[in-house]
Amino acid sequence: MTADDPARTLTRHLRELAVRRARLRRHRAEVTGNPAQLRYLDAVISRLGDEIDHRRDHLAIVASTGSYQPWSHCHFRVGDFARIGGAWYPVLHAGWRALTVPPLDLLGERRHHPNPEHGVDTGSVAYVRVYGRRRAGRVLHTPPPPEGATCTCRVTIPTFNAEFVPERDAGLCTEPAVARLTIRHDGTTCGCHGICLLTDTDAADAASRAPWVEVVLLCDAHTYEHTAGNGATETAAITFEDLT
Repeated sequence: MTADDPARTLTRHLRELAVRRARLRRHRAEVTGNPAQLRYLDAVISRLGDEIDHRRDHLAIVASTGSYQPWSHCHFRVGDFARIGGAWYPVLHAGWRALTVPPLDLLGERRHHPNPEHGVDTGSVAYVRVYGRRRAGRVLHTPPPPEGATCTCRVTIPTFNAEFVPERDAGLCTEPAVARLTIRHDGTTCGCHGICLLTDTDAADAASRAPWVEVVLLCDAHTYEHTAGNGATETAAITFEDLT
């Protein structure tokens, strides 16, 4: 399997999910006078939106690092919380193929076992439906990069003639990655003022492209540079994750 295969697969999945969501939105516009069905459709559309965002993040990781490691049993342990369908669930067991959690139904109500002595029911959730992990107050929205992953920033070296050439490009950083920055470029909330959506910034009539996601792995030094200038807080368009 080549490095392009995961990207093609994710792109196909994104198209299929977008078509499914568009179809449900059209159907929802035609439904009237049935509040229960409207709530059901809204919940399904919301879950599809979460999955589309999640797959876009996967595609950005493939584009940035050349590989992607899906969630698996090695990423979870009892006491963690897993994000599924927009809500966080305590992990009761991390099996080879699925997590065991106390499930909620589609509309957010806890599902109880018919026998009161058993309390809340439990269920299995495949790892493909997991959209995040929370552990000791730290949240990862996508799986951590493979062991040995390095910083994807470029190293710049000041020159002796800063007036004309302020710095020299020394190539990619080779230090271990300790943090991850995910930027969802939409031209406005990302802070790029529309430049990130231009295909050729030098052209007067530069064509614009669709919103896209950028993933950057940071070493200790580049993490310090980022947090010193921007802080480590998350915004609607920027997600900062500590990988340590």
